[in-house]
Amino acid sequence: MRKLFHAGLAVCFAITASGAIAQEVTLRMAILGGVGKSGYGVAMSKVPDAIYQATNGRVQVEIYDSLIPGPQLPNALRDGTVDMIGGVHVYMSGEEPRLGIGHLPGLLTNEKEYKNVLDAYMGELIAEVWDTRYNGHALTQGLWYEAPVFSNELIVKLEDFRGLKVRTHNYESAGMLTQVGAKPTQVPAGEMVNALQRGVIDALSAEYGSAVSLGVQDAAKYASLWDFSVNLGWTVVMNNESWASLPEDLQVQITEGMKNFQEERFANYIEETAAIRQEMIDAGIELVEVPETEQNRALSDENVTAIYDDWYARAADVGFDGKAVVQKVRDILGK
Repeated sequence: MRKLFHAGLAVCFAITASGAIAQEVTLRMAILGGVGKSGYGVAMSKVPDAIYQATNGRVQVEIYDSLIPGPQLPNALRDGTVDMIGGVHVYMSGEEPRLGIGHLPGLLTNEKEYKNVLDAYMGELIAEVWDTRYNGHALTQGLWYEAPVFSNELIVKLEDFRGLKVRTHNYESAGMLTQVGAKPTQVPAGEMVNALQRGVIDALSAEYGSAVSLGVQDAAKYASLWDFSVNLGWTVVMNNESWASLPEDLQVQITEGMKNFQEERFANYIEETAAIRQEMIDAGIELVEVPETEQNRALSDENVTAIYDDWYARAADVGFDGKAVVQKVRDILGK
């Protein structure tokens, strides 16, 4: 058996029983670590087997969950440091607004709407971003689970946010928190529990599974799910050169396998979200319902207009018509 290397990609040639030469490949994939029970973490753990099965064992994926910090994953992909990454949209929405479409308040309100728009339009848009800006070939896309606000004091009225230092995870949510009187505070995910315990922050927004994985149940009493920035996306992406190095039959098999994988992830979303939500509750967090009147106040034109205007301005800065994109999404949803 002979092995060659292309960036992180290892290629082997094996002789089959029929005497034909079959190419076997090992891909190195970097992901965000420490969030294994999150929608992202669960999906990433299943990617190697999905690709292995789709290619009849000819492609193996090796996961590295502490090799590269989350915000640096796109650069590692672009530079070919690794063959694949589990891209995290929340880290990138500031520099690439198209990856923050799901964060826009009131636009996509649940996973069904997100998937509808993803299939009809947004999937290709996101894939184009990965290709043109990050030298990547998008294989499959999906969602983290829901992301409530964790705190030790009840946050069920809009006024409860005033003056609070709140750790958030994306640009658009930070804007919303500012609109409702809070102070968005940057804290790395791995430090947010300690920051809440020490009073560095008063509350934090984190996805159910991430929170449980990182131990938020040891630092917070309540979780309140506010209806802004509810769709946090991820993409499994392969470096363009690594993708081009694969033979065409493997490309076809991986493409089909990842398409099926995406359908499976969305099909299981509600059940998995309910399970991790219950695990969070069993761990001691009280899930608090936010009154609809307060949700509506948060999503009033007075608050969200500034978020959209800022998003449109940032869209123009990177060369696309943000208003046209939002209108396209609304047209698809019939809003």
